[in-house]
Amino acid sequence: MIGKIKRGKDFVGVCNYVLHEEKVVSPKIIGGNMANRSPIGLAREFRTISSSNSRVKIPVKHFSISFAPQDGRLDSDTKSKIAKEYINRMGYGNNQYLVVNHDRTDHNHNHDHIHIVANAVDLDGKWVNDRMNWKDSL
Repeated sequence: MIGKIKRGKDFVGVCNYVLHEEKVVSPKIIGGNMANRSPIGLAREFRTISSSNSRVKIPVKHFSISFAPQDGRLDSDTKSKIAKEYINRMGYGNNQYLVVNHDRTDHNHNHDHIHIVANAVDLDGKWVNDRMNWKDSL
């Protein structure tokens, strides 16, 4: 498993990216705690919480987790459980998050991967310190 972490300001952009319908195989939401399913609705839902802490200027967390080709094809339930464990380990267990499956044929990748979009502001309005996220992701 290889994890990449990105930060950003725009929930619409990241939600559009992970849910872009014109991929070879359409992305599928397989986990998280979000009610909406459209990029615009999800972004609005994320912003409702992130706006509760005006000091946070970069509220978007985007985690990409790639699985090795030799892992074979993992089912959605397994990927969702891995994402939940990862989110908790990274310190985002009390935050909004979304898990999206991208099939192994997406952009000619030969491996399964998932995307996790999380809010850096938790449900209590507190910012999650991400200073050591790179280390926690190992």
